[in-house]
Amino acid sequence: MIRICSKEESRALDAKAIDMGIPGILLMENAGKGVSEKAFENFNIEAKSVIIFCGKGNNAGDGLVAARHLKANGAHPFIFFTVSPHNLTGDAKKNFMIIKNMSIPYTTLSHFNIKEEDINTILSTHNLPEAGLIIDALLGTGFKGNLKEPYNTLIEYINNLKLPILSIDIPSGMEADGGNSKHAVKANLTATMAFPKYAFFIYPDKEKIGTLEIIDIGLGGMWKGNIHKDEGKIFLIEKKDTYLKKRPVYGHKGSFGKLLIIGGSKGLSGALILATKAALRTGVGLVFTAYPDILDNIVSGSVHSAVKIPLPTKNGVIGEINKDILNGIDAVVLGPGMGNPDISIIKKIMEYTRNIPVLIDADALNLMAKNEIKEWKENMILTPHLIELSRLTKLQPETILKNRFKAPFIKDATVILKGAPTFIYYKDKILIQPVWDSSLSKGGSGDVLSGIIGGLLAQGMSILNASITGTYIHAQAGKYAGKVKTPFGAIPDDYIDFMPDVIAEL
Repeated sequence: MIRICSKEESRALDAKAIDMGIPGILLMENAGKGVSEKAFENFNIEAKSVIIFCGKGNNAGDGLVAARHLKANGAHPFIFFTVSPHNLTGDAKKNFMIIKNMSIPYTTLSHFNIKEEDINTILSTHNLPEAGLIIDALLGTGFKGNLKEPYNTLIEYINNLKLPILSIDIPSGMEADGGNSKHAVKANLTATMAFPKYAFFIYPDKEKIGTLEIIDIGLGGMWKGNIHKDEGKIFLIEKKDTYLKKRPVYGHKGSFGKLLIIGGSKGLSGALILATKAALRTGVGLVFTAYPDILDNIVSGSVHSAVKIPLPTKNGVIGEINKDILNGIDAVVLGPGMGNPDISIIKKIMEYTRNIPVLIDADALNLMAKNEIKEWKENMILTPHLIELSRLTKLQPETILKNRFKAPFIKDATVILKGAPTFIYYKDKILIQPVWDSSLSKGGSGDVLSGIIGGLLAQGMSILNASITGTYIHAQAGKYAGKVKTPFGAIPDDYIDFMPDVIAEL
């Protein structure tokens, strides 16, 4: 996992490194050298000019170090300053003196509505080749509020130049903690220092960072992303964090767990069927599907590999349930398409599942919110979308979005807040599942997720590992479906079809 930092955490980690004896100028050197390396790795700039826009802080210093390494490796840097470079201070000023002594060309902007012809004229004056890249070293993570001149005008014109843009640490004009990126630089690549920032995982900010590259400036080795040992709180899930239990070749259906899915109601059988089919694709040994008996023909005709348990119906929903259906069950999924049964049904199931993991989704969550049931336990996974979480917590959606990096919103249970991206709240940690595609924005998508996680739980996977691996499989399968069927044409049934392809890669 990769640790994610707020603006204040980033500052504190820098300060801690300096207190430990790592000079600030060494951190700046590592940053600028890393930027140069990322520039050569991702853009065709050898023997081309690289335009570097520098402000007045440490971000500018990083850009100046990058200029030196770009020149040493065959590119031709040219630097535009927004203020006189003689007004730079600290480590940035030291690096300015170095590039001055190296005769790297620079100028201070006299106007900020800079156009392509202006750049070409300046490069021609200095006998430099055409530009292949812009490096944005204007504003760093300290920026907050609304852009002011000259940056407002300059960034608008930079975004209109027909050149790729590499932003150092964060696109200039974006707040590190998110929420104000309307006028920020629109980067093709963001080379961030040590740890990603909150804003990189919030839309529409995420659309401005382009490809994200992380540069280890000497901090990462000291604070690795380990959810169990790290002092950090928020982590980015990587593919390598997913986990599937080994399957012994001599195993039988009883070796791989038994899952019970409870749901379905008149007109909402599809949700139950999707959850069941998704669970079956996870490798679970047996899936039992419990539903109102009026759906028997529909469910039996749609799902052939699951064990069907028709239950008494009352007003189109489950009317009665008893403890016997949980005999030998390893995990439960509760809620897909359940409708609005009497709350006593939910209470009974919660009582019956005290000693096994249970995933609660969809209509079951809404019923619990409506009846103000808050008996959350560590064996529970709740999978609400934003509005469902709002109902459960009585918080406005805007409040939840504003505080999503500060949760948990619900104590004791694990909460998976579905969205772009998906947030997992596990004890005092927050995990972000960054894989997303608009193909997943379809009714039934959450039911597929519930089935996947339920299937993993039934196989003995921990709540943490099932949440991480389940959200990854779901998102990646949706992404694959979108590539083949397009985001317009892909439907939840397609995610299920692509699940084996994703699982084969884990």
